[in-house]
Amino acid sequence: VDIVFDLVGSDRVIAVPNTVGDYATVDIDFSEWTGEFAFSAFSAEVMLSFDPDLVVVSPWQDQNTINRLVESGVRVVELPAVDELEDIRRAITITGEALGEVAAANELLADFDRRAAALQEAASKRGEVRGLVYTNYGSGGWAAGTGTTAHHMLELAGLVNVAAESGLSGHDGVNIETMLDFDPDVLVISQPSIYYGVTRKVLESEQGLETLEAIVKDRIIELPSGLFSTASHHLLDAAELLAKEVDALLAAGRLDRK
Repeated sequence: VDIVFDLVGSDRVIAVPNTVGDYATVDIDFSEWTGEFAFSAFSAEVMLSFDPDLVVVSPWQDQNTINRLVESGVRVVELPAVDELEDIRRAITITGEALGEVAAANELLADFDRRAAALQEAASKRGEVRGLVYTNYGSGGWAAGTGTTAHHMLELAGLVNVAAESGLSGHDGVNIETMLDFDPDVLVISQPSIYYGVTRKVLESEQGLETLEAIVKDRIIELPSGLFSTASHHLLDAAELLAKEVDALLAAGRLDRK
């Protein structure tokens, strides 16, 4: 959604998932997309009811539905899973070509590269700040290791990912003992939303974590839910915001450079 809207705006889009308000980060009022423009089920019947020329999908969506759309003559473009930053660049290129907006995609890529380089240049000024991206839905905590957008966000902001440092790959469950072993300088979580409503509450109410320095010194950085989970070029927005928050902690003396 982020890539499509940033390339062509809303004029050429006829429908979006109903979760787009929580997960998309483009500057669009998605309340206008409720009802007939938003769908909750990714099924061939629902997709065909919009009579689309093109359907843009993620790699984890139902293959049977994709096959039926293709059999019905609808063009389907599947974007890559984002394991590396290059996957985001590929997604922009693929979408731009599918929409006939190659020039706009190239502009977006140039901006992506410029901002990524600026982040990397500024990263060394922060020293070795150690961060952990953490989520808790109320039934257990999860940390983000290598091969995740969260890991790339930390790296772009110049932070060391303590979960990756310990060998964790992907998103994996972490208990209290592991959190204490990680002992991150900052915790990065999502602001409350429909899906991420309890993480901060769990962190601040869990008795076993009352000695964790990031909690004791309130070094918990909350990102908007759309930025927290983005797999698009808006990952740079998340990294820039994270870097700004870390710089504020350093400037205030609440975090030491190492």
